[in-house]
Amino acid sequence: MFYNSKHFFFRFVIIALFLLLYPTMVLFSQTKNVLNNIIENFPQPFKNIADSSQHYYLQIIYTQIDRNDKNKPNFTTYYWGDTNQYFYPASTVKLPTALCALQKINSLNIKELSKESILITEKSTQANIPATYNSPNSQNGYPSIAQYIKEILLVSSNESYNRLYEFVGQKQLQSCLESKGFHDVAIRHRLEVSRTPIQNQWQNEINFYAPLTGNKIHSQPEAQSIAHFKPYQEFIGTGYLNSDGKLINQPLDFSNKNKMPLTQLHQLIKSIIFFEETPINQKINLSLEDRAFILKYMSMYPNHATLPSYPELNNYPAYCKFLLLGADTGKIDPEIRIFNKVGDAYGFLIDAAYIIDLKNKVEFILSACIYVNQDGILNDSHYDYNTIGYPFFKKLGQQIYQYELSRPKKYKPNFDNLLSFEQKK
Repeated sequence: MFYNSKHFFFRFVIIALFLLLYPTMVLFSQTKNVLNNIIENFPQPFKNIADSSQHYYLQIIYTQIDRNDKNKPNFTTYYWGDTNQYFYPASTVKLPTALCALQKINSLNIKELSKESILITEKSTQANIPATYNSPNSQNGYPSIAQYIKEILLVSSNESYNRLYEFVGQKQLQSCLESKGFHDVAIRHRLEVSRTPIQNQWQNEINFYAPLTGNKIHSQPEAQSIAHFKPYQEFIGTGYLNSDGKLINQPLDFSNKNKMPLTQLHQLIKSIIFFEETPINQKINLSLEDRAFILKYMSMYPNHATLPSYPELNNYPAYCKFLLLGADTGKIDPEIRIFNKVGDAYGFLIDAAYIIDLKNKVEFILSACIYVNQDGILNDSHYDYNTIGYPFFKKLGQQIYQYELSRPKKYKPNFDNLLSFEQKK
C-alpha cells in the first residue's frame, strides 16, 4: 500500500511537471524549428556554410512581429548558432556610442547646447590624437554631434565615431550601456587608429560653440576616463601581420578589443524601433526629436543624402545594407526600408536590421554575424567578404523575407507613425 501510494505520487508529480512545462517545450521546439526550416531550404553553398556555424562564427537572430487590432506588436525570436561565441563587433559599436552621445548632450541641460552645436575637438597629447576644427560635409563647415551621427549611420565613418567616443568617454559610455541592461558590451577603444589601452582612456579637450553667434557654450577638459571591464580571453586566426607587416604565426589576441554580443546588438535595434514598447530601464534616453533623427539616417540610403552627400555611391545604393541586399549595385525597391547598423573588420561581417516592405506590409528584425577569412591570417586585408560574406547575407535576408511574405498575419502593420520621421529635417 505504501509503495503504491508513493508510486502514484511520483506519477502525479511527473504528469504535473509535464503539463506545467509543456507550453515552454512547445515554444522551444517552435523557436528551434522555424529558423531551422528556413535554413534547411538554403541552396548550396549557403547550406554548407550554415552547417559549419562554428567555423564561420555564424550567428543568426530572427524576430517575428505580429500586431494586434491596435497595431501593438508581439515578438517571437529565433536563434541559430552559438550566440555566446565571441566575435569582433567592428563598426556596430558606433550605434550605441551615438545614442549615448545624444543622452549625454541632453543630460548636461545647458542652455543653447544641443546636438547641432559646433563641436571642436582639440589635440590630445596623452592619446596622440590631432585636433578636428572643421567638417567639409556639413552645412556650415563645422562638426557637431548631429553631423558625426549622420556620417556614422550613412557610411559608418570611423573618424566620426572616434570624436563621439572622446566626447562621451570610456567610463561614461560603459555606464550608459550597463545602466540599460547591456552588461556584456565593452567599448574600450577608438577605431582605425592604433592606440594603447591607456591612450584609449584619454578624452580630448572638447569645446562647444553656438552655430549662429560663435559664442562658447560649454568646455570639457582633456581627462582620463577609466572603465572597468569584465575580463575575457579571445584568440582568433592562425596568424596575423604586426604593425611592421611581419607575419606572426599565432592567433591574434582580442582580449583588449571591443565586444558586443549579437543578442545585445539585436536588442538595441529593437529598442530603437519599438521605443514605446521597451521598458524605460532598457532603453537609452532619447527625445522624440532625437529618435526621429536616428531613424531617418538609419534607413536612408547614402546616395540619397545631402550634407553630407556621397555622389560616389550613386551606383552603390546598398552600401552598408548587407542583409537582403548584399553588395548589390542596382536600383533598390523604393518600398523597402532597412533600419540597420553594419560592421566589418578582421574578416567579421555583422549586420543588425529592422526590415519593412511598405507595399506588402512585411516587417521583421534580423541580425547576423559571419567570419569569412579562409586563410586564417588577420590584418592582411585578404578577407572573403565579396565571395562568401555578402552573398550569404543577401541570401539570408531574402530567405527570411520570402518566408515573411507567405506567413499569415491576422492584422497588417501600420507604419505611419514610424515613417513620420522622414519629414524631419
